Amino acid sequence: MIRIKRTAVVMIALCSSALPLLSGCTPSTGFYEVEGTVTHNGEPVPKVFLIFHPANPDIHPEAMAMSDEQGRYKMMVGNSPGVPPGEHTVYATDPAAVQGGSSSDDPDYKEVITKYGPGTSTYKVTIDKDESELELKLD
Repeated sequence: MIRIKRTAVVMIALCSSALPLLSGCTPSTGFYEVEGTVTHNGEPVPKVFLIFHPANPDIHPEAMAMSDEQGRYKMMVGNSPGVPPGEHTVYATDPAAVQGGSSSDDPDYKEVITKYGPGTSTYKVTIDKDESELELKLD
């Protein structure tokens, strides 16, 4: 009888520890890996700093990324890849603005920064799985 109970406990423990792996959620952080392309009017937006601001920032941290020359990004929380689950408001900012500069004089770039900046963006995404090709259409 004791042998059966121990086996059952071991099986439950093994199954429980495998659930995050099966769901796609990174087991050590509980975050989903999210990457893709940021676009405006179908064109990639390079050199934009992205922030996924969670609906409940008291529970979940913000995830951040910098888009490359092709508009590709990979979201991170600190040094860990991923985004906490749930709804997030997407912010796009100019990284050079911190030092009083501008990364681009392109009017489309400035439109993206103005429309989707902190305090003005209403663009929302819900993260409930890993996303390897999430296109952020900032039109």
